[in-house]
Amino acid sequence: MFARLFLLFVAVPLTDLVLLLMLARLTSVWVTLAVVVVTGAVGAWFARRQWHWLLERSRSRMANHELPAEVVTDGFLILIGAVLLITPGILTDLAGFTLMLPRWRAWYRKIGKNWVSQRLTVFRMQAEEYSRAEGQTGYREAEQDHGTRSGVVDGTARESAPR
Repeated sequence: MFARLFLLFVAVPLTDLVLLLMLARLTSVWVTLAVVVVTGAVGAWFARRQWHWLLERSRSRMANHELPAEVVTDGFLILIGAVLLITPGILTDLAGFTLMLPRWRAWYRKIGKNWVSQRLTVFRMQAEEYSRAEGQTGYREAEQDHGTRSGVVDGTARESAPR
């Protein structure tokens, strides 16, 4: 976890700084400042445009009595993209612009969904292993007694230190 946070808060900004300094060396300080200002302004415009598209999509889904789960995820990704676009830097701008494009957002959403489902699966497997070790069977016991899942899981919980 520490390595990921280090990468996020130290390595990425340092890489962005080095890239901006290289750009300033190849062109000029004024061109580099113009790139930072223009990408920030275009990013803010793009984020606003995507946000309005997202609100319209959300309204249409809700009008059709559909859950806007995908829309909520897109909103979160657009927010992250807007923050990255406002942050000065070449890498952060590139990542922010990709989050503004619907096809790339779908790719990020798929990766996020896989990541979350893996984490939930691991959690569920750990909970089942713990209940078996403690001699409790949860749903399996309810199925044997009633023939169907009753919706009630009998078990105990214990608090453990975070990893």
